[in-house]
Amino acid sequence: MSQSVNLYQPALLEPRQPRSTRLMLLAFALTVIVLVIYYILTSVQTISLKNELRALSSRQAAVAGTIAQLQLAAAPQKSPLLQREVDRMAAELAAKRPLVELFKAPQRTVGRGFSPYLQGLARRAPEGLWLRHILLTMEGGRSALEGSALRPELVPQFLQSMNVEEVFAGMDFAGFRLLRPETGGEAVEFFIETGREVQP
Repeated sequence: MSQSVNLYQPALLEPRQPRSTRLMLLAFALTVIVLVIYYILTSVQTISLKNELRALSSRQAAVAGTIAQLQLAAAPQKSPLLQREVDRMAAELAAKRPLVELFKAPQRTVGRGFSPYLQGLARRAPEGLWLRHILLTMEGGRSALEGSALRPELVPQFLQSMNVEEVFAGMDFAGFRLLRPETGGEAVEFFIETGREVQP
């Protein structure tokens, strides 16, 4: 008696795709679908924006044409009074231009220039102290400061703080006056002068 075993089974011979491969194909297909949808939405939005841009450009051109027509229609007539004022201001500007050039390029005109001194004074002047008159002599000689202070103690504080500034280092004070106005109160007027310029 013999028994036969059939080892040929079609189910065993068909190759099965691994589950991970199916998932990867599904993910790839979903990615492609999402990208296609995104591309379509972006294209629709781009077309809409281009249409809006064309509409705005045409409106801008129309507004610019209207403005040009209005400017031509309402062209102002030259006023002699305004022309005289323009000429006066131009002459005033021409007169002040050398002073502006002096402060714009101090190194080229007067050695170190006035700017470091003025910046140092601005940094060191305490609140409640004002400088009304500043005389700076670039080639040596007399320099002077004149001003007011709400309280007398502000003046020595100002002089001490000036020593911190490099441009004022070594400056000798030849004269100092502190006056109280006749109106009373704590406010004082001061005058400071030096006998020589700061040594470079």
